[in-house]
Order: sequence, then structure tokens, then C-alpha cells
Amino acid sequence: MTDVEELVKALELGSESWWRKGKKSGDIRDELVSMGDKAVEALARVLKDKGQPPVAREGAAQVFESIMRKGTAEKISQKSLEVMVDAVAAGLNDANFTVYSTCERTLTGLAEYGLIGSLNPEFKEKTVKGLASIVFREDIAVLAVEGLNKIDYSDISGGTRKQAIDALKRFVDKRAGGDDHFWAERAEELVKKIEKSSRRDVSAKPAKDMLEKSIEERGKKKVKRF
Repeated sequence: MTDVEELVKALELGSESWWRKGKKSGDIRDELVSMGDKAVEALARVLKDKGQPPVAREGAAQVFESIMRKGTAEKISQKSLEVMVDAVAAGLNDANFTVYSTCERTLTGLAEYGLIGSLNPEFKEKTVKGLASIVFREDIAVLAVEGLNKIDYSDISGGTRKQAIDALKRFVDKRAGGDDHFWAERAEELVKKIEKSSRRDVSAKPAKDMLEKSIEERGKKKVKRF
């Protein structure tokens, strides 16, 4: 069994395993963070497996949060980062508060550090859908709005944009009716940002098509006839 497997197994078994190893849970998590790429897939497996005990899923989520906070996420490969984002986005649907709130902080942090923008569109879409899905949770709603505000929507599909806009509008309706005007206004500005990115795409497409057609026609004219 590799060092990574042993440490992940310790997460799965919980405090009894930590005590036998003479380590605290924080020590286990710190070691996994230091392993970077080597630990990501194993941690993702634990986090996404709802059959794992809560202590294991919580531990995996907390390691991913530490990877984000300590700058390790900037050093791992894009593939590992995508595996991590996929697992953390899935963790948003966990019934355990510690798990889903930790995953939300991690996704928001990755967006704030500009790391979501480097991912393939599939994983950017998962980030947006995930954050939009938790805008209605009172305990972490504002963090979800902040995370959505850090996303570049230039290559996000229309359907996912609509999902984010609909969620934000419902958030605004709920917040505007109370005393929390700051977050209502922030969400309104974000809706405008997403809608503006959508209009840019629509207006740019005909121009792009005309340019490509013009280039193609010029190329045909340059072909010599013998």
C-alpha cells in the first residue's frame, strides 16, 4: 500500500486509525496536501462516495480546501485540478453541512484565484451549475454569489448561463425584500454581467461567420487555373 493509500485509509477509518498511527487528523490532512497530484484522485474517490463515513468525506473536502488555500492548486497539473473541481462540485450535493460548505468555499476560492478560467469548458460549466444550485442555502448563499462573480462566462453555454441568471434573480427577490441590500445589488450586477457576455456572443457570431466566409472566398480567388 502506498503512502497516499495509507493516509486516505486513515481518513476512511477515522479517529481510531489516527490514534493508532500516533497522529492527529490535522497531521494526516497536511501530509495529503503536501503530496499534491499524487493524492488528488484518491481524495476525489472518497469525497464522491456517499457510502464513505462522514469523517472521511469531511477530511477529503478539507484537504481540497487546504490545497486551494495553501497555493498547492496552482502547482498541480490541469488534469488533477479538473479531477478536484469535479469532486468538489459533486460534494456540493452532500447532505453533510461540513462537506458541502467546505466544497463551496473551495470552489469560490479557486474562482477567486483565477484557476477556474484555465479549465476545459466542461469543468467551468460544473462550477457554475454547482454554485448556482446553492444560491438558496442561507448559510452559504453569499459565498456562492461571490464565486459566480469570479467566473468568466465567455465560453459558458446559454443553458448554464440561464440557470445562473434564474438562480441569481430568485436570490435578488428574496434579499431585496429584507435589509440585505448589499448582496441583492451585487447579485443584480452579476446578472447584468452574465447577460452582457451572452449578448456579446450573439452579436459576434454573424461577424465571425462573415469573416470566415470572406477568407474562404479570397482563398478560392487566389487558386491559379491552368
